[in-house]
Amino acid sequence: MKPASLMLTSLVLFSSYVIADDMVQTKFQQKLINQLDLTEEQIAPVESIMAEQKEKRKAIIESMKTQMEALRSETQTKLATVLNTEQLAKLEQLHEERKEKREQRRKQWKENRISKLETDSE
Repeated sequence: MKPASLMLTSLVLFSSYVIADDMVQTKFQQKLINQLDLTEEQIAPVESIMAEQKEKRKAIIESMKTQMEALRSETQTKLATVLNTEQLAKLEQLHEERKEKREQRRKQWKENRISKLETDSE
């Protein structure tokens, strides 16, 4: 696997993991509160810390996305000087197919994560 592909794959997996939707985040926090048996005085500070870290993670991910998009654009520009029109079209088609598969995996991961959190909280 090429370094750029590996980097992009890592980013996608990392993004999927750290940027969970609000439902997953809320369920995780509730599970954390219950499992740690937090007192009323501890709940608000813990929630605040978690929210702060979530925002920091989002900023890191956004920065990485910007860098990865610049890298992808640079790669596309360079490939356009080497590949013919048909090859470029095929490359774009392959990118779209990978994107669709990635979205399906991400959707399935979120569904599984929500299901697991619901099961664990019972």
